Amino acid sequence: MILATAMMSPLAAFGAVVTLAVLYQILDCTDGTLARAKGLSSIQGQYWDLVADVIYRGIAYTAVGYVCDQLSPWPGALSQATILALSAWLAVVARLARLNIERLTPPSAPAAQGPRFTAFSFLSGLDTVFPLLAVLAWATNSLNGFVLWIFIYSLGDVVSALQEARGKLHP
Repeated sequence: MILATAMMSPLAAFGAVVTLAVLYQILDCTDGTLARAKGLSSIQGQYWDLVADVIYRGIAYTAVGYVCDQLSPWPGALSQATILALSAWLAVVARLARLNIERLTPPSAPAAQGPRFTAFSFLSGLDTVFPLLAVLAWATNSLNGFVLWIFIYSLGDVVSALQEARGKLHP
């Protein structure tokens, strides 16, 4: 996807990245639901869901960053593709931290809940609409702010996941 965006005009590349990201999100939200409804849920399916999430974040975030560099470049040497690739890495770290919390803590372990976790859990759902937020940012000429917001959001997600882990592992 990243190589393909380099061969297209920036607007065509942006449209392709967003279209593929929306398609991925639709498929990602339906495959597990269908598997559970049909009684076909499996450890292997959960594994491949995680692998697909990691690959999606790495490719989609970096491709959107590359296109942002083409449409609305930052001054200086700092690349938006680099910032969004780092954001994807942070999002994966948070996802893996939460997965390991679930795996390592017994079902009866108390959950660390508080107002800031509840607020962040709402915000964490916005990751699903990443492609649509990118379109909105482009339409409002705020791609640069969007890139910074995704980075701050991803950093906050990691901090939140680590705080949740601390609350569950050291009640």
